[in-house]
Amino acid sequence: MGRRAAYGAPQGRSLSRKVCRRSSICCLGVFIWMQIYLQISFVLSGKERDSSRLSRRSFGSDVQLVFESSIEGYEQLLDSQGLVTDVATAAVLNAASDSVAQLSEDDEDFRVLRVLRYATFGSLDGFAGHHWFEALDSLPKIGNPVMDTAVKVLADSLLYTPCWCAAFLLVMAILEGRGVQAGISEVRRDFVDLLRGNYGFTLPFVALIYGLAPVRYQVACFAGLTLAYTVVLSLWANARPSFVVNVNE
Repeated sequence: MGRRAAYGAPQGRSLSRKVCRRSSICCLGVFIWMQIYLQISFVLSGKERDSSRLSRRSFGSDVQLVFESSIEGYEQLLDSQGLVTDVATAAVLNAASDSVAQLSEDDEDFRVLRVLRYATFGSLDGFAGHHWFEALDSLPKIGNPVMDTAVKVLADSLLYTPCWCAAFLLVMAILEGRGVQAGISEVRRDFVDLLRGNYGFTLPFVALIYGLAPVRYQVACFAGLTLAYTVVLSLWANARPSFVVNVNE
């Protein structure tokens, strides 16, 4: 494939001080992203926080209460603004994923525009996923939970995942300013590799999400999976050569 081994995994002394430091920064970055998003969800939900309960608890209990309140706010947003919440969730987690990926790279420059590109694609993915999961759930049920899950996984594997891979390659090329033709060229070149990687990495998790997660949480669950996968994907995407189309031809 001509890309870095193990999708950009560090070579040589994997437990070096530099790698450990970057890993700590990555974990902190994810935590900060998620706390900001959950707090925004809490505020937008309009739920009042019980400050007296906070003052009577220990610091650890306070943190737990804030987190639980934020989750409640998120659930209220799902009830009142499900589509917008799913779009925002996918956008935030994609942005967080690429932020982590950038912090794990050797390049010292943090590219905000690249984060925004992944957030934009995440919002599109959240929009499509919201409608896809609701459409799948509206299909007639077989009556056997295992078989119902298998049908959803099969539909996802044959329809949504291939479309997702083609859309990722095309949309990212357009967002990077390289044009539709460059995107089409990358789809032709990298589609099979990307699809194979999706099947190999995410398929077991896809089955778990479809089998265990309620429909209203599936966008968030897949976005959480994206938090892990997009780290790998963004490293892969930035390690491969890019097509540059001559517009004068």
